[in-house]
Amino acid sequence: INDNNKLIGTGSKVKFYDNDKLIDEFTNIVRADNTGDGLVELGDLSKLFNHYRGNITMSGVYLKASDVTGDGNVDLADLSKLFNYYRGNIKEI
Repeated sequence: INDNNKLIGTGSKVKFYDNDKLIDEFTNIVRADNTGDGLVELGDLSKLFNHYRGNITMSGVYLKASDVTGDGNVDLADLSKLFNYYRGNIKEI
């Protein structure tokens, strides 16, 4: 949760300041959170399914977040793992 009581999701930024000067900035990637809302739920599963089917194209941090198996590819194995997490068959991704 960030300073505004919002979940930290994929695509959100962490910024480091020294007084008022920006020192560094990082973009968060939350595994399986390809919608960027900080949650892993049906919307993420749907987006991954549509990407897998070729209906949409994900890129950047959202594509990286969709690699739930961590093997460097976004494929059926990721879709299967996210589906099993969503259904409660596995407890963590």
